[in-house]
Amino acid sequence: MTLTAVRLQLYFILDQPDAIMVPTKAQKTVKSTETDDDGGITFKKKQDDLRKSVVIRQEKARTRIRKNRSNKQKDLQKRIESLKRNITVEQ
Repeated sequence: MTLTAVRLQLYFILDQPDAIMVPTKAQKTVKSTETDDDGGITFKKKQDDLRKSVVIRQEKARTRIRKNRSNKQKDLQKRIESLKRNITVEQ
């Protein structure tokens, strides 16, 4: 099996909503204070909460990037307009 095939297979496995993903270094491990085993329900809930928080952070970052991009565009438009005015005044 080629490396690409392995990557694709891993991608499709992790793309499943039931797949449990290994937490990254940025994610803090949650220590369980419960002693009884509830069949992994709390673990699955914690994983879902982590996924939701990641999605929220990504959405906020995308919004910030869009806002910065539009602000830069507006600044460039203003600069272009002022340069056009300066060119007409000098002539």
